[in-house]
Amino acid sequence: MKFLDVPIRRPSFKELIDKVKRSFHCDAIAIFGLDQQSKQLFELSSLLNEDIEELQTKCNWMLKIIEREQKALVLDNEDNGETCSKYQSENAVEMYLPVFKEQGDVRIVAGLMFFGCRSAQDAKELYSEEFKEMVFRIHCLLISRYDAARKTEDAFRMAYLLCEIIDIKEPYLISRLFNVAFWCEKIAKEMKLAQIDIEKLMVATLMHDLGKIYIDERILNKQGKLTSQEYKAIKKRVLYSFEIAEQFKDLYEIYDIPNIILCYQERVDGMGYPYGKKGDEIPLLSKILGAAKAISSMLTTTSYSPAKTIFEVIEELKNNSDKQFDKQVADAAIAVIAGERKLSEEQLKGIGSFATLNIKIKKDEKEKNYIAWGNIRKKRGIYTFVPTVRLIDCGNFVIQNCSLYVSVNDQIIHYKPSIKSISEDKIEFTELEVQKDYNAFSLSWVLPGVIVTPTRNVYELFATTIAGDHIDFYIFNKNLEEDINEGVVKLMFEDGKKIALPGIITSSDRVDDRVLFRFKYMDIRPEDMKMVYSELFKKQIQLKNLLSRI
Repeated sequence: MKFLDVPIRRPSFKELIDKVKRSFHCDAIAIFGLDQQSKQLFELSSLLNEDIEELQTKCNWMLKIIEREQKALVLDNEDNGETCSKYQSENAVEMYLPVFKEQGDVRIVAGLMFFGCRSAQDAKELYSEEFKEMVFRIHCLLISRYDAARKTEDAFRMAYLLCEIIDIKEPYLISRLFNVAFWCEKIAKEMKLAQIDIEKLMVATLMHDLGKIYIDERILNKQGKLTSQEYKAIKKRVLYSFEIAEQFKDLYEIYDIPNIILCYQERVDGMGYPYGKKGDEIPLLSKILGAAKAISSMLTTTSYSPAKTIFEVIEELKNNSDKQFDKQVADAAIAVIAGERKLSEEQLKGIGSFATLNIKIKKDEKEKNYIAWGNIRKKRGIYTFVPTVRLIDCGNFVIQNCSLYVSVNDQIIHYKPSIKSISEDKIEFTELEVQKDYNAFSLSWVLPGVIVTPTRNVYELFATTIAGDHIDFYIFNKNLEEDINEGVVKLMFEDGKKIALPGIITSSDRVDDRVLFRFKYMDIRPEDMKMVYSELFKKQIQLKNLLSRI
């Protein structure tokens, strides 16, 4: 007696529609999924000679009729009326076949199949048993995809909800988790991982720090380095997070997630925790999560450690390759970081990012500012912001102005959104325009410094952008004791040169646990202005030289 592995491979949509075209001589085929929130179809696969967008618009219109009648729609050479005109008049037959999904007592549409045939003779084959069998196979694949997407989305929602609960104990945890998720996704894609593995990684990322709920708040929020006993307590969060994930794995069918979480602090040289696993004993997704968390930590300023530059992070990855980090993962991470300056738009794809939305509203002839925190995601061309707290009475005010801020480690990206729709539980944007200052030469440059106010208070700041006429910097909100309108910013550049710049605050916005300021120079001395431009040009040359060596 012997046993053999039986390979089971589900065909792709493309393989199935290629077979339909060959066997049944269809001139146009398209398979669409249905977004359950927007109720708009999106392309999964197609064989067309024309642009898909026109057919997609037509199918969205037909879908309304199909949902009302709860039946498939076939258009032939008979008079179908203006409301049901064909997508292409030369087609002898067009079939619009819905993919229904039973959910309890309700039947919903999960997708739509379109088949067009120009030859009346060939169109007869669309009524054959063989064609029905092929349609059934496409139907099953679409339902399977719908169920998998829904389970993944449910797991994301569950993880996000748990993060919100823990956020009460450790403020701004969610923001940091989305930064780690961003690096995880980029590294996984650089390594050409399958989409199903990327989705597992995203859920694991949102859940990997849930164990902090069992850690003393005084340790979690301690300013400065931890003692050996405190560090020992912090390390237990991995086991706690594993146990929480174990409770949810059957409910959401996320069986790999607990083990990914359990091993993300292991090192390939065996010096990690909790079990000292090494090399291939550590799951690949755990290695990616561990590297992404390290990258996010290195790029973020904390109370006891300033942020590293991207070049310092790259050196750290190189030096610890095959020690702390898997070499394949480290190489992929370096490739991603080298292109980090191009990734602001990518940050919003996948599970998106945590964001701050500042809205200036007018209600009852009174103006006021409204701040909301939540998740921003780009999906099929639409940006959706889901606030952590519902927007109450949103239909009774007029939005005067709107700004969106996304924190990518120590960089803060400012967007000007174009609002499509607004409701209590979400705001949709058609466009997010990155706000840049085109009036002055500037560089993204993280530098620590201080601002001295007229009241002689001194606040530690972190500059994010240095420009010819202004500085953008942030101060941690908990440190502020007054409204700052003017002062003197003192910086020390990387070459050791120091500068004091007088000026005024032209704008300020709350972003996560920080307040972001725009500081415009006033009455600056010529020699100081010369130093600013000299340092900017020197930094630009340094960046170009370093990038050319990566």
